[in-house]
Amino acid sequence: MVFKAKWKILITQTALFSLFLGIALLISYNVISAIYVNRIIRQMVEPPLLKFERFLKIPNIAVFALNDGIKVVRTPFSKELTDKLIEVARKLKDRKTLKSLEGEDFLFLKVEIRGKEFVVVRPLGFVLHSLRRSFLFIWIVFSVVSFFLGNMVISKVLNPIMDMIRQARKFSGENLGRRLPEPETHDEFQELARTLNEMLDRIQKAFERQSQFMNDVSHELKTPLTSILGYSELALRFSDREE
Repeated sequence: MVFKAKWKILITQTALFSLFLGIALLISYNVISAIYVNRIIRQMVEPPLLKFERFLKIPNIAVFALNDGIKVVRTPFSKELTDKLIEVARKLKDRKTLKSLEGEDFLFLKVEIRGKEFVVVRPLGFVLHSLRRSFLFIWIVFSVVSFFLGNMVISKVLNPIMDMIRQARKFSGENLGRRLPEPETHDEFQELARTLNEMLDRIQKAFERQSQFMNDVSHELKTPLTSILGYSELALRFSDREE
């Protein structure tokens, strides 16, 4: 039963730790990615740099014109990837959107230059992807560490219970004088051991009183029985003589 309680506690604390750690890492990732993306956006659209020529000078950037449909102004990517970028740009509703395509993150940004609307697509490299993998690695490592540390702590906490169980299994009618070890922990475990020992004291006293009662009854019955046996033998002798 103790082993079941131990694993229940261990699994519960590990799950709760992993949950809160995951939430904290997710919030951290969102904050860091937002800061990184906003910095990229400021670099791209900060006046007086908001010029059409600026976008053409930025390497690895695609520009799509949205006036009268969608038109490719510039793209350094392959035709397949460009088609996927066009599909995302066509459905773009927000001013900025992050989208992962072919294992890489892309920033889609709507800008207006000289009265015309464009969608600028810039790959963010593997920064956010690496950040996600790093956070996932941190989550796994700390969850495993939490499991083993929790196992050590819970085992140490439950050691007094295990000692009491081992000692209790050695009790029998021949050794009622044995007592459970009382750990010097000054907590509920020590109180439990003391309470069980007090119960064992009462059981031992009751058993001793019962044994004493049986001895007294046996002694009290022994004398009348001896007398009865003696009179019976004497009566048998007299009956034999009369015959």
